Amino acid sequence: MGEDGAARVRARSQVASRLGCLLPILLVMGLLGAPVYLWYQKPMVRVPTCIVDKTVAFDDYREHASLMWALEHWKVESPRGLYTWDVATDYIGYYPWRRDRPKLLTESHLQSCDLLYVSDTYGVYNFDLEHMAEKRAALDYSGRIFGGLEIEEALRIATWADQGGHLVMEFNSLNSPTHPVSRRLMEDRLGVRQTLWVGRPFPELSDFTEVPVWAPRHYAWQYGRDWDFAGPGMIFAHEDGRIIVLRQGIELGIEPLAVRQLMPTHPLFADTHDLVPYHYYFDIVVPDDDTLVLADYDLDLLDEGRRLLDAFGVPRRIPAITARGQLPLRIYLAGDFADNTIWFGPPQIQRWEYLRAGWGMERHGRTQGAFFWELYVPMIRNIYRAVSGLRIE
Repeated sequence: MGEDGAARVRARSQVASRLGCLLPILLVMGLLGAPVYLWYQKPMVRVPTCIVDKTVAFDDYREHASLMWALEHWKVESPRGLYTWDVATDYIGYYPWRRDRPKLLTESHLQSCDLLYVSDTYGVYNFDLEHMAEKRAALDYSGRIFGGLEIEEALRIATWADQGGHLVMEFNSLNSPTHPVSRRLMEDRLGVRQTLWVGRPFPELSDFTEVPVWAPRHYAWQYGRDWDFAGPGMIFAHEDGRIIVLRQGIELGIEPLAVRQLMPTHPLFADTHDLVPYHYYFDIVVPDDDTLVLADYDLDLLDEGRRLLDAFGVPRRIPAITARGQLPLRIYLAGDFADNTIWFGPPQIQRWEYLRAGWGMERHGRTQGAFFWELYVPMIRNIYRAVSGLRIE
């Protein structure tokens, strides 16, 4: 073999060696790229959707960002006609970047949407603006800047819903500062009645970066003694100022608050997990006779806890998810379901939610991660399956 032939052999050997090194990299790139490619090949889900969020004091948009992530992941068309959602603009309510011009829900908004999702109407308050740098909501009362479901908005929603619009609402939409007339109009459509009791579990009852600072004042006013609680527990508060404190190991067991499916075969729960821990605020509603309670909150109550709730007339069975009829949708989520600050990841990865739910890494943590991946995201998909009639994947 001549010198040229040997050179050719060496060149082929080098190429083969390089290809051998590149092959694993190409395989990994293919595995990573395939889910993204599959997501882009999915058809857009054309269900015109309006989102109302009046509780947007800061630019983290935490009361609706997770909802928009789910909508983009399921490729639901945004108000701009795209498959991408902009958390800063694709909603109706309060905008932190233009504080002097919040929006109310108008008739023209409703005429352009098939599904209305009211994620939160609690509002923005003066003390919130004192914590702009930390993006931390105030934990005490102050003057309202914007918030509550106005009567004219509720009248528009009622008329639109009676004409066949799909309605999904969650806490806090029926509670203060929503006007009682607005509340009654929405209760009639959703098939639930507000008790004005609100609850939340806390990992540490002495931590006033989480526990509202009004809680000790209300407790001292009601019971005539100082707040001296420590350790995990749960607080129930009524709009009139009454408060109940349940301590782990005394009034509560050790199991976390969880969403328990009462109708696990309902289409809303396809591909969801049962008994998913829930860590945030919820309200207590009483369903009408013709309203289905699809899921409730599983409270690990001890005897003393049952006695306390009974003494205050708080129902032990607390609905978490209700539905009135089948279509059009009338769904009430009795919790701050869309309020989530976890890292979601890129929405443009097909089957990403199955991977995250399968890990189960956050199930026993303090975050809402397990709730988001194991219940909320697939439930949003199931809502749009019901509305669109499509097999959304």
